[in-house]
Amino acid sequence: MSRHTPHRRNRGIGVPASIGRLVRSLGAAVRGRRAKQTPVNPFEAALGAAGGAGNGGDVVAALTEHAITLGPLVKRRIFADFEGVPEGLQLGWAQLPVTQGASFSLGAFTDRNHFSQIALADSKGRVFVGTDPAMDTHGMDVRFMFGKEGELRLPDGPRLGHHAEQGGGAIMDAIQGGIVGRDETGRMTWLSSWLKTNNRYTLEQVRATLPASMRFDLEYRDAITIAFFATYMLPQMHGLLIGFGAGNIFRRLNREAPIGAIRRSLRDTLDARAHGMRASGLEDHFADLMHEAKVLDQTTGLEAVHGAEPLRLYTSTYSGNYFFTWDSGLQFPAALKSLKIEGNLNRFANVSAWLERNARLGLTPTEDTVTRAQAAQIDWMLLTNPALIALKSEADPSPAAVAAGSGWHAVTRLIDEARDQSRRLSERYPDPIAAARVGSGEDILADSEWLYRRTLSTLLRRLRLPYRFDVDFRANLTGGETAIGFTTAGPSMMPSSRYDDAKHAWVSLSDDDRAALSAEYNLRAGLMMAALSFGTSPRIRRVSLHIDSIGLEEAVAEQDSAISDLMGRMLRSFESARWGDAGLGGSKADPKDGDYHGDPSHTLPRTVDDAADEEEPAEAAPAEGRGDLPASGRADGAGAGAGEPGGQSDKDVLDSQFEDLMRDVDLDEVMFNVPGDNGMDAAPDAGGIGNGPDGGAFAGDRRACRSAAGGGRFRRRRPRGAAGRRGWSGRSGRSG
Repeated sequence: MSRHTPHRRNRGIGVPASIGRLVRSLGAAVRGRRAKQTPVNPFEAALGAAGGAGNGGDVVAALTEHAITLGPLVKRRIFADFEGVPEGLQLGWAQLPVTQGASFSLGAFTDRNHFSQIALADSKGRVFVGTDPAMDTHGMDVRFMFGKEGELRLPDGPRLGHHAEQGGGAIMDAIQGGIVGRDETGRMTWLSSWLKTNNRYTLEQVRATLPASMRFDLEYRDAITIAFFATYMLPQMHGLLIGFGAGNIFRRLNREAPIGAIRRSLRDTLDARAHGMRASGLEDHFADLMHEAKVLDQTTGLEAVHGAEPLRLYTSTYSGNYFFTWDSGLQFPAALKSLKIEGNLNRFANVSAWLERNARLGLTPTEDTVTRAQAAQIDWMLLTNPALIALKSEADPSPAAVAAGSGWHAVTRLIDEARDQSRRLSERYPDPIAAARVGSGEDILADSEWLYRRTLSTLLRRLRLPYRFDVDFRANLTGGETAIGFTTAGPSMMPSSRYDDAKHAWVSLSDDDRAALSAEYNLRAGLMMAALSFGTSPRIRRVSLHIDSIGLEEAVAEQDSAISDLMGRMLRSFESARWGDAGLGGSKADPKDGDYHGDPSHTLPRTVDDAADEEEPAEAAPAEGRGDLPASGRADGAGAGAGEPGGQSDKDVLDSQFEDLMRDVDLDEVMFNVPGDNGMDAAPDAGGIGNGPDGGAFAGDRRACRSAAGGGRFRRRRPRGAAGRRGWSGRSGRSG
């Protein structure tokens, strides 16, 4: 009995069908592919074609090859306003029947009825890259996602794409979230943000320039599609996958070395603008702060060595502030510059936090709308009144108080937060002795020394101040007193310019202005600490403040002064040696007529006799008040001959003058080589400067200085100040 083998998915049994299958197999073999191949990812093919050949036709060919025909009942949406799309393609979404409404396809349209899938989006805000509409997404990596961050209440208005109403629009409940995508390293990167009100979406902080119709009042499928192509796929095809605003800067600071991260963030802003993309005013303000700190300038001690930077950036878990650490010691200028960069980073982070709070409260500006001038004004407001954002609290202040920027309101919030912190710690760590008095109704808030110190130390660590400070305090609850000592931020930390509202321009700040701003800032910081001390315990009646300097600026200034003084003395020594004012006596080449030869504009050389004659007026010293010396003491020395006992010989005078001259000269660092045209190439046996047979720099007195060729050392006197405290180690002239 004959048996027939079933053919699965056989579209034809006759000869024409067999010939068709044979032709397709041969065609596949000629093209170098197997007859049955796994469909390639058009997204990856598009990226490879755009990155390899840079020809838009390759992208079109890759997507057209996998296009399917859409029926008339298939829902679709085409967006024709995307920039950077190859000619002949349009991007959009299609609701294919095979998905049964659980997901929808994202892809490219070669025309209205031909669609090539690039990715698949589900109903949970996730996007998976693939060409199969019915693919199993279990276990696959999410390439793009809408993430929920929180809920808020904001007034209806321009932020939601509606016209502003007088008196403010109706308060609406909204959900906010972030848009993230997987970068080339496989890590999720923050790209932009979204809002959802009444089941309609608003896209915010998008790099691409989009019309209002593609940013406001979007349904879910439109929002996912526009965000996927505008913030992820198209930028990645052009190598510009850059998050918007502060999100991109924080990402680099968290993942990369600090100095390199700052410099690359500045480059990202320039690249975005160069390609017609948006950049926020906060990014411009960040660039201003980093240029003010001279981050782009090369600084010895802060640059990377063999790819590793000496600085490490950390974030405080209490205050959220940035602070630098380093393993090896830094020189004073490098340490001062690192603190300047650290302070400006915290100023930038404070402005970003203020804009985020505006977004939560429904105020303006937000990071999506802030300008460079507005960011500078907010920075100045927070610098002159740091209490506005000093502590993070669970409850935000009222919008009216925030808009007014009331300093008194901020101070009272510090006191209230101190009381709440003390109450929370007392509940977490109850005092068994004080707990017995709860029934009596007595207020036991911070009643113990331990609880007071624990609460105040926690509050001081939570202070969000831009500049680093060290603080120490002592408390005496019995006497009702607290003493606080803290370090200040010097004038060099203060900004060098500010935005003037009246002139609508940036104005420079003088040294006096920066010093006054530093004093005002430090006093406000002290008052904030005093407010926390009073709020922690009602038993405190007096708070004493001691403000001290970190000493780094003074050390740098003192070191610069010492170095300048040292260099001035060295230059004067060079000039004296060059023009013959060394006072080393005459040589065989000197004129015999007693006249002076050479340039009369320079100091004339002195002889030993001249030096002795200058000291002769000292004979009258006893009559002028020098009665502590005998009258015959000087007369004997002056009247005796050069070689008589008790007198001062010419060689002794020469030795004394030579020691005075060499006191500020470092032979290990400087070798003299005087040109021969100035008459100083004297013989080695002369008392001048020359290159003797023994290689000595000075062929004179060998008791004061040994030959440099013989490996001798000459140790100079330590200068006063910071350089003197550090000392001179090794060879003279090298600072420790």
